[in-house]
Amino acid sequence: MDEELAEVVRLEWLLLEPHVRNDPQQLLSLLHEDFHEYGASGRVWQRDSVAQATSGTQQAIAATHVGARRLGPDAALLTYRTE
Repeated sequence: MDEELAEVVRLEWLLLEPHVRNDPQQLLSLLHEDFHEYGASGRVWQRDSVAQATSGTQQAIAATHVGARRLGPDAALLTYRTE
């Protein structure tokens, strides 16, 4: 894995940590303005709704089935399952 892709993964893992999830400003600083997340239930989350929903989270989120690959010079796709 190249250094830039490793940095993307590192930043993504921060989003799973309670100290980041409990700080809306820190969380928002890690998410792009056009952020969308598609949950297993089919629900679509936007940047602001994620910040509201994760406030008060006390437990770290475990990630499994991790994949990371470049889609182009300015895009990467990270996939994983959370528990």
